[in-house]
Amino acid sequence: MSCGPVDDAAGRSAKGLWRRVLSALNSPELSDARRQELLALGAAELAWTRTERRPATATDVQRIAFEEFSLLLDARQARAALQERRSAWQ
Repeated sequence: MSCGPVDDAAGRSAKGLWRRVLSALNSPELSDARRQELLALGAAELAWTRTERRPATATDVQRIAFEEFSLLLDARQARAALQERRSAWQ
């Protein structure tokens, strides 16, 4: 799973992620696997920002994916998205 390079310069990469998430929600051209990957990354980003007092968990990602995107993620997908988020923003 890879969302590309991330930097905090003016939030360009975060904006790019949300553009891809919106595209995943609206684009019939994307494969189901790619759509799921992008929505999982969006859920990981939301989990990361919504759990300020403790590290986000795969369970947080799964919950947010379901609540925000009506997407059921298994634990492996949630962990992969969260790991991608962690490594991209370090």
